[in-house]
Amino acid sequence: MLSGDLYLETLKEYCQFLLEHHLHSFVVEDLKRNREVDLPVLKFFSKLSDDEIIAMSTETIRKYFLDIINDKAVPQIFQSMEDWKADKLPGVSKHNLNAADIALIYNTRKHSLLVFLPLYTTDYKVILKIVDEIEDFYTFQLNLAVQTYSDIKHELILENKNKLKDAQVMANLGNWEYNLNTKKTYWSDQLFTIYGLCKDDFPFGITSEDVQQYINPTDLLSFRENIHKAISKKEKYTLEFRITTKNGKEKILYDHGYGSVNDLGETIVKGITQDITTKKETEQKLQQREHFIAQIAESTPDIIYVIDLVTNQYLFFNKEITIQLGYKKDHFKDLSEINKIIHPDDHSVLEKRFKNYLLLKDGEILEDEMRMQDVNKNWVWINTRGMVLKRDNNENVTQIIGTARDVTKIKTIQVELTNLNIELTETNRELKNLQEELQASNEELSESNNFLEEKVAIRTFEITKQREYLFSVLMQAPAAIAILKGPDLIYEMATPLYYNLIGKTDLIGKTGRNAIPELTQQGVW
Repeated sequence: MLSGDLYLETLKEYCQFLLEHHLHSFVVEDLKRNREVDLPVLKFFSKLSDDEIIAMSTETIRKYFLDIINDKAVPQIFQSMEDWKADKLPGVSKHNLNAADIALIYNTRKHSLLVFLPLYTTDYKVILKIVDEIEDFYTFQLNLAVQTYSDIKHELILENKNKLKDAQVMANLGNWEYNLNTKKTYWSDQLFTIYGLCKDDFPFGITSEDVQQYINPTDLLSFRENIHKAISKKEKYTLEFRITTKNGKEKILYDHGYGSVNDLGETIVKGITQDITTKKETEQKLQQREHFIAQIAESTPDIIYVIDLVTNQYLFFNKEITIQLGYKKDHFKDLSEINKIIHPDDHSVLEKRFKNYLLLKDGEILEDEMRMQDVNKNWVWINTRGMVLKRDNNENVTQIIGTARDVTKIKTIQVELTNLNIELTETNRELKNLQEELQASNEELSESNNFLEEKVAIRTFEITKQREYLFSVLMQAPAAIAILKGPDLIYEMATPLYYNLIGKTDLIGKTGRNAIPELTQQGVW
């Protein structure tokens, strides 16, 4: 606890995370946002380069985080307010820093803090808690800053009211004050806007009765009790309540007030009221998103689980644990229960898995398979995939989220495929033997063919020689001789005397009908 009702325990852990892992990125984002909203104080640093601004901002934001982490934020805020009043702020005159600047600075810093939230956690409860603490912290600062600003600019009250109005419009909050002795109430312009009222309709000031008619009846008693506590005990209070504006619009407001006694001895209650309707709508959207995620978890065909490695407990199972294994969601109260259904041969796999969980990097998936016994005592093959869900401040893995799936059928198919592969291997071996035998036969047949081809070649050579000898003898014979071959009677050889007898020399290769056509009429051909 930092001061009064201001708790920032979760915000401190978040700031520690930003300081250790994202300081530079945060500084760059903060500067980017300041420029997007055209933060007026930047003009006082226009002569500095980006690197110089980032270097200066890095040290400022580092100290800002450390102050929150070390519970020094509130004293530092008060000191900053005193420095402001004493015109000791570095580089900026107290008259050059206005309420709009303050609101923008706080809003841009809030924006930067919200931008990095998804990198820190996905737990919507933690997110909502951090958002609440950020809102409380900056509401506290803004309230204090507004009061300081009012003190500084007392001599310029009219100008100051306009600037304060701008700041309240941007922050969507208004400040108020009630004097119990004079019964006078002061409302800022933005507070009238929040309530949907016109300031001119209350020329003599708005009364407590006027306000209470717009408050939801269910919240009215709590509202009155807190105001009474501030009056009687001079205590601070915070309150959320609902109103219905004059035009029928429902809003949710956050009230932060306190009681005091002024210099005249009069009891004063003052505070700020902020319209947090948008914030609440965001919370509702986050809850709806959580519900959506839960629906996905329940509709997926895989078992989804969350393990806490610190408490050695299963934090979550979806309904698939019942569908696939038959066990109720709360059956496995701690990790020891899972050991009872693991196959004896797979205990080493489980032990190795939990050791490796501690070594996982963010985004890395650990996958393995083991046999588990379902509620009917059947052994089921389960494939599991797990990854880091949460780490502690020392970066040690504390929670694992994972999925598990029944792969028994796949395992059965794998066994069948293995058997088929064995049969195929045996068939291939037999086929190889047959191929080797066929190759041997082919080699023997090739040798026989080579032998026969050699014999044919020798015989063909002998016949050719004999034919050439016969032709040479006939060519020397004292007779007209011709040799015709085949059914078409093609001239293959003719002696010189035959050429002389016929009176032609181009006979070889021609049929008798084509070579000597005149014999066709004589019936020779």
